[in-house]
Amino acid sequence: MIKQNFTVKAILRTDKRKMDGTCPVNYRITINSVVLKLTSGEYSEESDWNAKDGFFKGSKSSIQNSLLDNEMSRIKDYLREQRSIGTYLNIELVKSFYSTKDSDDFYEYYDKFCEKKFTELSEGTQYHYVLLRKRLKQFKKEIKLSQINLSFIEKFDNCLSTKFNTGNSGRWSRHKNLKAVIGNALKKNLVKKNPYDEFKLTQEEPKIEYLNRIELKLIEKIRFSNFPRGEGLNITRDMFLFSCYTGLRYSDVIDLSKKDILDNKIISLRMQKTKNMVQVPISDKAQIILKKYLSTDNDTVWICK
Repeated sequence: MIKQNFTVKAILRTDKRKMDGTCPVNYRITINSVVLKLTSGEYSEESDWNAKDGFFKGSKSSIQNSLLDNEMSRIKDYLREQRSIGTYLNIELVKSFYSTKDSDDFYEYYDKFCEKKFTELSEGTQYHYVLLRKRLKQFKKEIKLSQINLSFIEKFDNCLSTKFNTGNSGRWSRHKNLKAVIGNALKKNLVKKNPYDEFKLTQEEPKIEYLNRIELKLIEKIRFSNFPRGEGLNITRDMFLFSCYTGLRYSDVIDLSKKDILDNKIISLRMQKTKNMVQVPISDKAQIILKKYLSTDNDTVWICK
């Protein structure tokens, strides 16, 4: 039997650079030394791309890399399946597979939904959709849109509880995102009925506890100088306290820029989660923390001297 080898990798097409400087990301499929390049729909600047390993660089690239991995896994699974049943692998086979995707395939629809939806979502919210896809894949490798009904939702909910030990809050979050995806499919007439019309999961009220003044003072006094990576721990502590003293979410504090601070009295920024512009007065305690970092030459606040 002829040995059939193949590889699938994401590459940056620097030979197809756009006017804005970005380059298209392609899937390069190599079958028995013959190469096929397929578009992924993603673009990247050359400086933001790891050419050796084939993925986006940077702390905020995990969502994009996850989408690339999902599609490459789909292609690999197809080629492995075809090879296992004795099909001769060639690039025409892949072209046919890639151009005739199953319109009833749930994961294909899910990925298209996320690709469009992520342009308006914060990175934190994007993570919940990526986690949901992972849990669904672990629950059932292949899902058809036509298979999604009340029984499917109930079995998935039971899997979350028993297999993944997901608490009520986590289950509510998974169902909330899945309901949004199915609701969108319903609008496009891809499903006949939304099973969430019959499935109800109530969210328990979270138990909220607050730090008191004494506890905050204890945190203020902590010094991490003698700890490994102590300087970084000091910055993390200051960011946490700054969040307490301004009322800003941690996601807004971590990306705080010096241009967001007006006359050392007001913070003016667009919030990550709501996208609303807010102006927050800087309290005396918050100003004490800021003074440690504003003297640097960096544009962002939370950088070591």
